[in-house]
Amino acid sequence: MSLQISLSDERLIPLGRISRRDNALAFDWTDSGLLFRFSGNRITLHFDAPALSQQLYIVACLDGITGRLLVCEASTDITLCADTDGEHRFYFVRCNEILDAVPMVLTGITIEGDHPSLKTAPSLPDRRLLFIGDSITCGFGNLANDPQPRFVTVEQDGTQTYAALAAKHFGAQAHFVCISGRGIARNCDNADLPLIPDFFDQTSISDPSPWDHTQYQPDVIVINAGTNDTAGEADPVDVDIFKAKLCEFATHLLTVYPNSKLLWCYGMMATDLYDPIKEALESLQSDRVEFLFFKTIYAMDNEIGACSHPNLRAHYRCAGVLINAICRYVGWDV
Repeated sequence: MSLQISLSDERLIPLGRISRRDNALAFDWTDSGLLFRFSGNRITLHFDAPALSQQLYIVACLDGITGRLLVCEASTDITLCADTDGEHRFYFVRCNEILDAVPMVLTGITIEGDHPSLKTAPSLPDRRLLFIGDSITCGFGNLANDPQPRFVTVEQDGTQTYAALAAKHFGAQAHFVCISGRGIARNCDNADLPLIPDFFDQTSISDPSPWDHTQYQPDVIVINAGTNDTAGEADPVDVDIFKAKLCEFATHLLTVYPNSKLLWCYGMMATDLYDPIKEALESLQSDRVEFLFFKTIYAMDNEIGACSHPNLRAHYRCAGVLINAICRYVGWDV
């Protein structure tokens, strides 16, 4: 027997910010997905073919067994089989960042088995993290082992970034709001695209409706930003404007998340704005704000991936630094 699941069913638990559309769910953000429990022995996810011939990847986990699977024009249905016909826990997340405003669109879920059904929604962890940033937090090129000047989706995995690894370590919920090339006051190469503070309040890139921040109140906000404000072949960023924009954005975050701590990370790919970031954060005079410096990957051995971005070795190193900082900052156990 087979059962078609309504995508509006409240027993489907969103992971991250997702956009609800007519009879479909759109996933723009890195590590956004769904969590649910079902009874049966086989599950199929039905996706739309990604636009612009994109090849996207999900990480799917059935009863603790995880796999990385391709969603593309030739492979829009993803099927997983369980060992037994019974109750199972399942989740999937998108592990590529959004490119050219192309969302990953889920159009249906089919469960098969003797008596297929959707079960009571599983509970989510109490701990909550929010990650905001650019290509580093997206995991740009992190699966590559050399600094070749190219980017392909097969070499990106947002579930293996410093951010995702820290969230996994703490067993925490995590939302990711990050896009490559974006900055606080200026984008890489002065690209005329929304800055991080501009798109942060949107539900997603393909759905610019306002996001309701009361839906998700993190314990810790982790920002890794500033790298693109000095990246690319463009005029130097105006440091005073940068500091003002940083303070404005940080103040906004502390306002919409009144009980959250904020960790501003910087240094993995650039150090030019070390002093301005530190000075701007200190000017806020808030005990809810802290600066966390990551040693640059270029001073370390074997940490460079695609397009001179951090590889897995770098992400694992910085995950350890972040985990220790969070433990110190909010008192969570290591």
